[in-house]
Amino acid sequence: MKNEPERLKVVDIVKNYLAVSGFDGLFNVFCSCRIDDLASCGHIENCRAGYLQPNGTIGPELTLRCPCCKAVVDKDDAECLECGAVWD
Repeated sequence: MKNEPERLKVVDIVKNYLAVSGFDGLFNVFCSCRIDDLASCGHIENCRAGYLQPNGTIGPELTLRCPCCKAVVDKDDAECLECGAVWD
């Protein structure tokens, strides 16, 4: 079938949605995955969109990001451990 448009995979559509909507990946009660390694377990049907957590997993809480390098920072920290930026 010539001239047929390329079909997107469901995982690609989900990745696109997550990125455009500001999410970092997917999570459920068993696991979590980041956009760059989406559905590494092979399943996304019971997952929710989520944000990168300070412990490196994806979860429901919107986390604070360093205004300089966008690294995830703990709400009690006044300095970014990645780039050294300091804030009040």
